[in-house]
Amino acid sequence: MKSLQTQILAFFALLGHNLVGILAISGFFVLGAGAFSLGRTVGLFVSGGLMVLLAVILWLPDPAGRG
Repeated sequence: MKSLQTQILAFFALLGHNLVGILAISGFFVLGAGAFSLGRTVGLFVSGGLMVLLAVILWLPDPAGRG
């Protein structure tokens, strides 16, 4: 059984490898929330555009070949 310290280090290593994706999704949420503060129509258009952009990014092949 792994020690707690090893598990914590593994978690932060995994977090570090995925930090760009985490920051991108967080930025999408913040940008969408900011757009909704300008108005409902603007928020829906911006959020919809960001969802389409995210879908296209996820649809692209992975350069590291992980699936």
